[in-house]
Amino acid sequence: AMSFSLIGLRSPGISIADPSCVAKTFPTYFDVLETLRPERP
Repeated sequence: AMSFSLIGLRSPGISIADPSCVAKTFPTYFDVLETLRPERP
């Protein structure tokens, strides 16, 4: 899920069926990932 979410930043159409699977190893992963996205005007 983590690697495909990174790919999804650049490739539209990527979806992750169970994003909660990262909770055990990196509970704040998607919060951190969100900080990498550019701000939209």
